[in-house]
Order: sequence, then C-alpha cells, then structure tokens
Amino acid sequence: MIVLAGCSDPAPRPVTFGGDRPVDLHIPDGFDDAKTYPLVVVLHGYSVNGFIQQAYLGAKQLADSGEAFLIWPDGLYDSKNRPYWNADPACCDFDGANPDDVGYLSDLIDDVVASWPIDRDAVFVVGHANGGYMAYRMACERADAIAGVVVIAGAAGMDPAACQPTQPVSVLHMHGTADVEFAYDGGGPFGMAPGSPGAIESATRWAGYDGCSTTRTPTGEPLDLDSVVAGAETTREQFACDAPTGVELWTMTGTEHLPGMTSTFVPIVWPWLLDHRR
Repeated sequence: MIVLAGCSDPAPRPVTFGGDRPVDLHIPDGFDDAKTYPLVVVLHGYSVNGFIQQAYLGAKQLADSGEAFLIWPDGLYDSKNRPYWNADPACCDFDGANPDDVGYLSDLIDDVVASWPIDRDAVFVVGHANGGYMAYRMACERADAIAGVVVIAGAAGMDPAACQPTQPVSVLHMHGTADVEFAYDGGGPFGMAPGSPGAIESATRWAGYDGCSTTRTPTGEPLDLDSVVAGAETTREQFACDAPTGVELWTMTGTEHLPGMTSTFVPIVWPWLLDHRR
C-alpha cells in the first residue's frame, strides 16, 4: 500500500511515475519531510515482474521500516509475453525491439529525486539476472545519478568499451557457482552469448572503472544467504578502493541461478550499500 505523506499540502507530490509505463513509489513509513532518504530501484529478471522480484528479495521492508524510498518498475513485454530489460546484446531483447530502457529508468530516477527529499548520494539499483545486466548498464551510463549497484547472477556486458562511467559507482556482485543460465565463469543466457563475462571478470572490470586495485582479497566471514545450500555458502572478496567507493565479489558456492534467498539478504546487503553512499 502506498502511504501518502503530507496530504494536507496545497500541492501534493506525485507517487506514480513513468508515463505510459507507470510505477508507484513506495514511501518510507513514518516519512519525515525534514529528512532526506535513500532511493532503491529494484530491477527484475527476465520473465518476472517488479513486484515478484521485490517480494523475492524482501526489498519492501526498507520502505516499511522507514529506511528508504522504493520503486520496482517493469520492463516491456516481448513476443512471448515475458517482461525484459534491453540491457545488453547478451540479454534480453530477443526480439530486437531496442527500447530505450536507460532513458526510461533515468527519467524515473530523476523525476523521483526532483519530487521527493532523496539523498542524491544514496541512490541504489538492485537487479537479478537480466535486471543485473541492466543495473550494470545504468551504472555505465548514469554514474552521475547512481551511487551503487547490487547485481545477483548478472554480468557487466559483452563489450567493455561500451561502458565509460563518468565517476565511480560501488558494485556488489553476487553469483552462484552452479548457475547454468548466466554461468559464474562466463557465457550468456542459456548458453546463447559465450562472449558475456563471468562473475570474476565483471567485478574486476568495475574495479578498473572505479580506479580500484584489480586484486581481490578475502573479507569477512562466510555468509548463509541461500537456504537451499547447506551451511555458509557465500564467501566475500573485495578490491581495494578509495573510500567511499567499494567493489566486492560474493561467490555463492553451489548456488544456482535463483538462490533460495534467506531473510538475511536485506539486513546484510543494506548496510553495505549505506557504507558506500557517495
């Protein structure tokens, strides 16, 4: 449910954005107009919609707990009636329709930031699979507007020359070693794009874009983020960056394309993002 804060104002602010692709903005519980808040954009994977994606991740708790504004837009539907993002030749505009999803998402972010008290140094994008590809593309093309991205089972795109971010963007890349759709070691969706980078290459590229060391070092204790895999399957590695920028690779050993994400995902990932606000 959308909470309309300050509805006694003479000029109420919009809560629906996106024009002919409308999406509702979810307002932090207990909204205080005197404060600024982070904005989190959740991007779905191929064939699922934004609502399903945020529910899978448990992202709405950020708005429900008063932490952040939240928005989960939908991509266009392809000829198989499956929503997708036009993120990269590897994924997932299989019909060649070439919609301007960068423009659409950029307008969403810019309009929300212009209408509500958003902390411009704390705009984050979280994407799974096709949404992860799209998160990386947004970081490439709208580094001015995005402080950090979390990518789950996605990739940084096939052509590194196509990415020229104007400033550093923090990256947390999470990927399962048993992913057969977007392979941990590289290869595109369903084996269709062998030139697509794997998890290590994707994270290392971003370390380079951000001016970080391209050498990974272990950090923290292993985490249990996948309820399907026994034990603490997720090991973490970081690249040395100048604060507040951070680039990390979290390897989920034995995890498939769709992790059985535990309820600890948001409580663990959210502080990481806040630590890397610009």
